[in-house]
Amino acid sequence: MKNENKVDFIEVIELFAHLVIHEIKNEIEVPKLNFLFKEKDMSIFYYVMKHPFVGQGFWCPDIKEEDIEVLKPENNKESEIPTIVVEDATLFFAYLTDLINSSVIFYAKHGIQKNARRLAILLLRRIWLRMGENDFANVEAFLNKQQEFVTNELFDEERFRKQVEKFYDENIYIQIGANETYDETFICAKITISEDDKKHELPEIYFGIDDENVCYIYAVQNGFNVCKNKKIQRLLYKLNSGVENPNVHPNKVYALVVFIKYLQEKGIEHIKFQKKQVLSYEYHKLLSEVAKKKYLNNNAEDIQEQMWNESWCSHIIDKADFIENAKTNEFYNLIDRMKYHIPEIKIINDSNSDVIDVYIPKVKVKTNKKRNVI
Repeated sequence: MKNENKVDFIEVIELFAHLVIHEIKNEIEVPKLNFLFKEKDMSIFYYVMKHPFVGQGFWCPDIKEEDIEVLKPENNKESEIPTIVVEDATLFFAYLTDLINSSVIFYAKHGIQKNARRLAILLLRRIWLRMGENDFANVEAFLNKQQEFVTNELFDEERFRKQVEKFYDENIYIQIGANETYDETFICAKITISEDDKKHELPEIYFGIDDENVCYIYAVQNGFNVCKNKKIQRLLYKLNSGVENPNVHPNKVYALVVFIKYLQEKGIEHIKFQKKQVLSYEYHKLLSEVAKKKYLNNNAEDIQEQMWNESWCSHIIDKADFIENAKTNEFYNLIDRMKYHIPEIKIINDSNSDVIDVYIPKVKVKTNKKRNVI
């Protein structure tokens, strides 16, 4: 009987087989993908069908024969549809169970109370959106890495806003926050430049730290309805001085410069930038269609809700190509710009790897006053 706010191993298998796999197959919230289980591992689903999870106070359906049929190898052969190859089903669901329960603890640290069962459903639906090309062949390693990210304690004290730098005469603050969209990472850095009471918010950086003290950066992207300050923005444009082709917005450039220096002060010397998330393009096409149906003609009674809907629509509808470009070409350009502002870093872009490796020096990066970089 379940009483604590955590999920059970069998419960996770039931939720996946009876609910989530059908939602994925029908492209509810996420693009279609296959899970290829080994024939020998199908017994785990039959075991759970015969020994169902017993819960209290919530809907708790049992696995049925037709659910297992959907998961059989002959119905999930590798094709043009992205396919996650599960080498060991027991390990796969054990990692998922640990990850969900660790996530409940992680969010609680950030003052966000999550129901474990509801969080399980959300993660089982959407965590696959984070996967790079190499992750599909080794999903167990991918899930283990996600577990390392969510249990890492390096930035625990930065849950509270902390001053880290100066930008001209203005203070720079960083705050590490929990990400609740589930499709990027669990954690993001929010960087703000303050001019008295008028703050300037830089793009957020979505990242994770593994057990080897390597930082994985998945995105540098603008939030919704962020605060901007014209004076600070004019100063930021000075970062483009001397750059032949300033093809990245200075807000993103400076956010990454500040974050890299901050990582350096934390003793991190190795950063990996995720090149591509396999399901990203189809996901944003799907989001666009959902937004058109759900929000575009939605006359919300609450004015703030209506403004949020309109902002969401402007970022999502028919923007799959734009977002794909921002996550590929712009990302590469942004990393390339780091060599100009922090010449001591070393960048390795191996065509056979799904990440770009960036090595930063142990010593503090010297301030370049002419460029007003740091």
